[in-house]
Amino acid sequence: MGVAGFLLLLFPLFYGLGLRESVVAALEGSPEPWLKSILEIFYPRYFIEKNRLPASFFVSKADQVIFRCTLLGILLASLYIITLVKQVTLSTQFLYTPSHEKTFFWLRILLTCINLLVWFELYNTVLDRTAIQSFYVPRSWFKLLGPQYPSAPMIHTLGIVWLLSMAAGLWKRWALASSILHLLFFGWFQSYYFGFEKIDHSFYTLFLIYLCYPFYCYEHRVSGEIASWSLRWMQLLIAMVYILTALEKITISGLDWLAPENLQVRLWMHETPAGNWLAQYPFLCQLSLGSTWIIQLSFVCIFTHRRLSPWVLAAGCLFHWSTFLFLNIGHWLHPWILAYVVFIVEYLPGSARHKAPNKMPEIPG
Repeated sequence: MGVAGFLLLLFPLFYGLGLRESVVAALEGSPEPWLKSILEIFYPRYFIEKNRLPASFFVSKADQVIFRCTLLGILLASLYIITLVKQVTLSTQFLYTPSHEKTFFWLRILLTCINLLVWFELYNTVLDRTAIQSFYVPRSWFKLLGPQYPSAPMIHTLGIVWLLSMAAGLWKRWALASSILHLLFFGWFQSYYFGFEKIDHSFYTLFLIYLCYPFYCYEHRVSGEIASWSLRWMQLLIAMVYILTALEKITISGLDWLAPENLQVRLWMHETPAGNWLAQYPFLCQLSLGSTWIIQLSFVCIFTHRRLSPWVLAAGCLFHWSTFLFLNIGHWLHPWILAYVVFIVEYLPGSARHKAPNKMPEIPG
């Protein structure tokens, strides 16, 4: 963690020593090949938005990214220094807290149920869009699969194989292979799901879980009860997404983000009955914005005050449900809520929560 913090602090250093001038010159004119490649991977909407927004807007965006990297680097480095002073590392207290075999059992069951919901959404949507495949334009890393949209027979075949591989993941013996196949199929279907000039973060938190889950399966294949660093990383990544989202709100707009007009405009645009009612009361709108920021920032408690985790997760559910109720964005079973499964499994029967070890445990090789 300390290494990550200090590495993040190198970004503003190189940016301030001359890289910013190159970025500004490229955005005000025609981006150089290296910058164009980076934009195509991480910010493909730039090539659409540049037609309606000035170059200064994107320069400001770049400055904000560097600023957030600086804040995150300072946070990680500070936590690392504090834990060194206390002679107890955060990695020992959090990342290496043992996980029970029963936790793995519950996670296999619940994650398979979640995967079925994801499969149903991606499979049916990709299949339905064969009717409009002429509008398919891959963006970002989705270009790796080529410019052609898959045929209906291919979608059916891969969809069935994906479904069977998910079912196999219910058994501990096949969980590792199933998790790897699921990650590959998920990436394949998602690439065509987001291949129509639209990329959003609907499945982002689940994707982070899918990246770490094969390592968790491997841990439990080696030993029934070990220091489950991969499960802790899933929890840490989910928490950091919310924390960085909270920081982004303030770094982009400052305290102006809390102005009630910002939410009122959104509510009037989406025109839901609950949203139209809320838009009448500026004070409630401002309170909602402030509560949103506090809820997202409170996810730091996931790895600093773990006893507060259930309350933080409940607040997260309330946030996403409110977004659906007032703005008609997402769903009652929002993918970001489903990602809370990596926390919930440790509170289910048989999944006793363990204390952190006094020294760093060894990971079976």
